[in-house]
Amino acid sequence: MSTFVSTFRLLFTLVLCLVVVVVPLFPQESEVMQGGVVWDPNQPFIIQELLVGPGDYILQPGVPYCADNRDERAGAAAQELVDGIMRRATPTLAAFATLGGILAGQFVTQLQYEIRNTGGTIAQLLSDIGLSPRCANCGTAVLIVPAGYHVTSVVNLAKDENGPWPMNACGVQQPPYMRCLIPDLAFQNVQAGNVVISTVINWARETRRVRVLVYFAPNS
Repeated sequence: MSTFVSTFRLLFTLVLCLVVVVVPLFPQESEVMQGGVVWDPNQPFIIQELLVGPGDYILQPGVPYCADNRDERAGAAAQELVDGIMRRATPTLAAFATLGGILAGQFVTQLQYEIRNTGGTIAQLLSDIGLSPRCANCGTAVLIVPAGYHVTSVVNLAKDENGPWPMNACGVQQPPYMRCLIPDLAFQNVQAGNVVISTVINWARETRRVRVLVYFAPNS
């Protein structure tokens, strides 16, 4: 019996080690379908996933990557958004100041209503969230880190619509863009305080699925 128990324990340990070894660096599909804040015990992160349709495959001087120039506005938008969050200028921004999360869906609608009389760069950002189907097809992800934490890194992942997720992040620097190994796709990440705006630029003829992960840690 003792030999059987010892053998069982050894097999269990080997299986456990194999499970630990094959756990991927990035989260799996089941963990991120809705997006938002993930309080991972090793390092918490916020994640947003976008499906970006085909672009027009236009690559020539003078043609913006995004037809509506949203990539050029992202820096000013991030700064105005973080200022509004710090001031808790509206109920929605006050909630993001405390909890963090992704600015998408109903939160966009709520914030559009709250700032309906003020306009400005935030109003333009809210109209940018979604997809721009001319020239390159561009998507915008807005991720906000909770109060008491700071951004440590931003990770971009991209794949064909129905392909497997890569183990390696997009990491080919081509300032101001981050290029991916998958062709004809790039990211532009802009940070202001606890706010990260990631513009996804797809000028391929194929639909791409992308993820933006923002890792964060407690303030010291």
